[in-house]
Parts: sequence; C-alpha cells; structure tokens
Amino acid sequence: MKRSAIGVDIGGTTVKLGLVDTRGKIILKDVFPTTQGKTRAALLEGMAQHIRAMILKAGAKGFHVSGVGVGAPGPIDTRRGFVYFFPNIPGWKNTFLTKLLSAKLKIPVRVDNDANAMALGEVTFGAGRNTKNAIALTLGTGVGGGMVIDGKLFAGATFSAAEIGHIIINENGPRCGCGNNGCIEAYVGNGHFVRYVRERLARGEKSILNAWIKKERRELSPLLVAQAARQGDAFSK
Repeated sequence: MKRSAIGVDIGGTTVKLGLVDTRGKIILKDVFPTTQGKTRAALLEGMAQHIRAMILKAGAKGFHVSGVGVGAPGPIDTRRGFVYFFPNIPGWKNTFLTKLLSAKLKIPVRVDNDANAMALGEVTFGAGRNTKNAIALTLGTGVGGGMVIDGKLFAGATFSAAEIGHIIINENGPRCGCGNNGCIEAYVGNGHFVRYVRERLARGEKSILNAWIKKERRELSPLLVAQAARQGDAFSK
C-alpha cells in the first residue's frame, strides 16, 4: 500500500482534513463546523470520527495512513503536544492534544501551530520550495504567522514567535479573543471584522449590504463587504 498521512486544520469556524501522499498531493478532503463540537471532548471525538472515516476511505484507495498532523490556533508546545489555549475556541486551555487524540486513534499524532504547519508545508511543497528562509501569514477567523529560518521552523522560547495577530497596536482598542485589547486580530480577523460591520449597520449606516443581507439573505462576511466595495458602496470602502 502507498504511504500517506492525514492533516487536520483546527480553525475557529471549520475543521478541515486532508489525506496527503508523500509528494504533498491531496488525495481526499473533508470539513465540518468547529461549533459541531460544543465542548472540548465533543470536538475531540468529532475529529476522531472524521479521521477514522478518512482512514477507511484511504484504505479503499490503496493508501496506508502512517500518522496524523494537526495544525491548531494559538501557542503550542510541540515537544509535549500541549495546547496552552485557543484564542477563538473556548474550553481548550492547557490540553495535551497529542496524547488525547492518539489514544483515540491508536496511530502517531503530531501537533503544531497552524501557521507554523502552513509555513513548513509551503517551504516543503509550495510557494517556498528551494528556500531556507520564509515567513508565512494566515488570515481567517484569526491572524497568524509562521517563520522558517535556515530550513527549520522558528517558534521562539514561548512557542509564539510569529503570532503577529496578537501584537497590540492600540491598547484601548477592542477586546481580542486572547484576552488583550487592540491586537491586530481584533481589527482584521474574520469574526471581529464581521461583528464590527454588523454593529455599524445596526446603528443605521446606509449600505447596499442591508438589502443584500435582509432581502437576498446573503451571509455577512469579509468577502461580501469586498464585493460591495467593488460596486462602489461607500460604507464598505
């Protein structure tokens, strides 16, 4: 059977899974809402169920799954597979994620910060191939970063060297999911951005977005705001 691994990306909105061969080619994909697991235990079990299902599908395609790699938001002690906390997912403070998930799956599990995992993936298989030094940025529910220096991931003494989303740019700014005020993420992270736009619209701001959301039942998102801006909507600009 051909060797493969399963990658899991735990996001604030969705959990994405992919079966990947030794050349980095994605063979299978899966996704489910992060909110499907309302507690830490429920989300862990949800991940385990989706991974088991993917292992079965992999076997049917002639692939043996050697292990699971998890990219998770927030500072991660990779030596212990330990999650300090997830800024945008409650209930995950001080969790031995590797130990808990590998006990459910009975196969090797490794965990790292999601942006670190992305940075390493890009240097190995993607846009950063043939480079030894790279910086990768992520923008989704949160804002993250990963650094590869001399071909190796650089996490820093506290495993948060590239957490640019939690650099404070306004100490009197809005509350961030990490607990601080005025972080970059509190301004441009998906969740914070959507809440800010919704609050402004509720206060009576005039925008084409009002009609799109109420009459056309379109979901408010950064993409929708960008589309309105391209059509000349002053508020969206």
